Amino acid sequence: MKNTLKTHWLGTLVLITAIVIGTQIYPDYGISYDEPSQRLIGQTTYDYATGHYKDFDKFAEKDHGTGFEWILMSLEKSLNITEYRDIYLMRHLVTHLFFLLCMFSGYVLVYRLFKSKWLATLAYIALVFQPRLFAHSFFNPKDIPATSVFLLTLLAAAYAFQKKKTLPFLILGLLIGYGACIRLTNLVILIPIALFFLIDLISTIRSKTETKHIFLNGSVLFASLCVSMYVTWPTLWGDPINNFIDMYRSNANFRWVDQMKFDGKLVLSTELPWYYIPKWFAISTPELWLLTGGVGILIFIIRFVKSPNKYLGNALERNILLSLICFVLPVVVIISLKSVLYDGWRHMYFIYPPFIILSMYGLNELLKRRFRLVVVGLCVLQLALIAGFMIKYHPFQQVYFNTYVSHDEDYLMEHYELDYWASCHYNALIWAAENIDEHPILINRNNASLIENMKFVPQKVRSRFTESRDLNEIKYYIQFYRTYPYTFPDNPEMPGGQIIHEKRVLGSPIYRIVKLR
Repeated sequence: MKNTLKTHWLGTLVLITAIVIGTQIYPDYGISYDEPSQRLIGQTTYDYATGHYKDFDKFAEKDHGTGFEWILMSLEKSLNITEYRDIYLMRHLVTHLFFLLCMFSGYVLVYRLFKSKWLATLAYIALVFQPRLFAHSFFNPKDIPATSVFLLTLLAAAYAFQKKKTLPFLILGLLIGYGACIRLTNLVILIPIALFFLIDLISTIRSKTETKHIFLNGSVLFASLCVSMYVTWPTLWGDPINNFIDMYRSNANFRWVDQMKFDGKLVLSTELPWYYIPKWFAISTPELWLLTGGVGILIFIIRFVKSPNKYLGNALERNILLSLICFVLPVVVIISLKSVLYDGWRHMYFIYPPFIILSMYGLNELLKRRFRLVVVGLCVLQLALIAGFMIKYHPFQQVYFNTYVSHDEDYLMEHYELDYWASCHYNALIWAAENIDEHPILINRNNASLIENMKFVPQKVRSRFTESRDLNEIKYYIQFYRTYPYTFPDNPEMPGGQIIHEKRVLGSPIYRIVKLR
């Protein structure tokens, strides 16, 4: 134990620091659009499992994964948390801590691959302090837990294939099943895992050795996967096979049709250009990680072509191939199926951890060259730029764009969605309560997120406001930016509005408060 702590003191220090930071800042984030509906899914599932809800088959959201909601709802019930603000503060803190702890498996995996505590620590920092993922780790109880478990699955796969024992494959199957119950896309890892089983089977047949353990491990993995998914996803309880097929069809072509802003145009969620995910990934991932990830992919492909057996055989190097497949394949599948995606690339956050592993692979090779000090300097610069952005624009890290896209005034607002989940309504309400010397403050009540965040603010803040849907009596109008231009103050039907406050991130306003009269 002492030797382990001595070896990994740096990574442990970063983990503890991240936990301390998270426990201090988690109250700063507002409620996102999907949080109340996600909690309803958890509540309904919990009631169904405990026999208090009989019509689960008629529940419209039953195709949503419930894996992480079991944790959140069980905590809410066992701790008897009933006050609205306390419920969501708990959810934010638990989701973030889950993210921080699961991401540490990235540290472990990178250390196993490259035997460098410095590179492993850098990987953990790159995973945890990706600005968009960091902010989402408080108010996104779907994509972030799915991403977190996916990284755990990558580590479990590396361990299972190295040990070739039944227990590691049992754990791997349980993790895959549980991850699929959060987001069905987590099942994509089964494709490279099936490939590895096939390669190992062919190898053992050629060497005329025993193949029984391969079939046993594969059977244990598949059985534990099915059990894990069945237990944690009540939608499957009535008719597992047919319901799973229905869930797959629903998730592959989701029923949401709406406009999103992309490249300065309004595009339908059902008619996204093929490069939608690649471009979002390219403009919202820190620059150096993109470059080193590209280097890592290029070096790997060259080496794989020259010596494929090294990466196909059961060795640690095969985990680089696993990461490459898990990064590329989901994007290819999404493009080929023309799947419906929501704003930005949050549905695809789970491809970020395997990309960071590829990035560390590239960095590891670059650090062996003569320009090692230059590479180290660029890493320090990248970390400083990320830290500067996250501190300056806290708590709006979800609106991060790298320098590959313009930060000119209003450019991002005119070309992309900003705080599309509108968690900024919380911060707007706090600002208004602290800076508008009126009682009550008469504001608009025409937005679901604004209504939810009004319930989330502390009682002393909530008591300052009165809400109305009548524009003829509203005095202050709070609005956020998603796809359409701000309604006020440039509404010709209500001239004379005055912007009294707006929050700009990278040159574009993510919310504003307008005094109408």
